[in-house]
Formats: sequence, C-alpha cells, structure tokens
Amino acid sequence: MTRKVYPPNPKRFQEHPYVRMRIPGKRLYAHVDHEMETIIQRCWELGLITEFCCQGDHSPYLPTPDSEDLEKNWEAHCSTAYIKFKGEKDLQEFMRRMSPERIVWKGALRHKYDPKGSHAAVQVNGLWWCWEEDHCVVRFPHISIPTVRETLQSL
Repeated sequence: MTRKVYPPNPKRFQEHPYVRMRIPGKRLYAHVDHEMETIIQRCWELGLITEFCCQGDHSPYLPTPDSEDLEKNWEAHCSTAYIKFKGEKDLQEFMRRMSPERIVWKGALRHKYDPKGSHAAVQVNGLWWCWEEDHCVVRFPHISIPTVRETLQSL
C-alpha cells in the first residue's frame, strides 16, 4: 500500500517527511516518519504496540557502552532512530525478533542521565544499539533502518 508522504512540519513537531497510518482497531491515525513506515506497520502486524518513533538523523554514530563516551556524545545518542513501545514486553519481543544470535549483551550503562543504569548496549550486525528498558525504547543508528526493515519483513 502506497501512502502519501507529507513534508516536514515543524509547527507540529514533524522533523522528517511522514505518512499517516491508521492505528489498528481504531479510527485514529498516527503520523510516522516515512523511513519508519514499514517497520511500524510490521510491528503492528506482529502485535507489538508502539507509541512513538523517529527515523533520526543520517549520522551512523551511536555511542559505545563506555559511559564517558555516552555522556560526551549524548546529542548524537538522542539523534538516532528510535521506537518507543507501550510496554516492556513489546520492547523485549522486538529485541528477541531482531535475532538473539546477533546480539551481544554489554550490561547496564550508568551515566548522569540514567544514574540507575537502566540502559543497556547491544551490538546488532556490528553496530551499537541502546536499549532503554525503563522507558521501553530502543535506539539504533539511522543506517540500521534497512536491516530492521528486512529482519521484520522476513518473520
């Protein structure tokens, strides 16, 4: 299904071109960044409930698990692509479906933005992802979007 792509609209906090997608089982529509469209559609088809997403900037960088590195590069961390899920189970299921054999668990990260250390770093296909379990968010480099799309489509 081809959806109309709308231009960014800063007044509505739309930083990227977006599409309108009907939320399953509701009469409501969500505005989803164009590059995340297939990912979100597939998440919904798999029964994963999402709340927000962003395709991020075109920077390939995501900080490594070194907490000093993460603190120094928080802006880069926040400009990555991300998906916020409704609950912890949806986030965990998404990560499980991203193929556990490709994930290297690096443990909790502690930094000034998250003193309890509820972030975790994982490596997927050689690129660092950040998994924020307490916020039900997964962040990944923009260049990982095609990998996420292909992995979800193959399920």
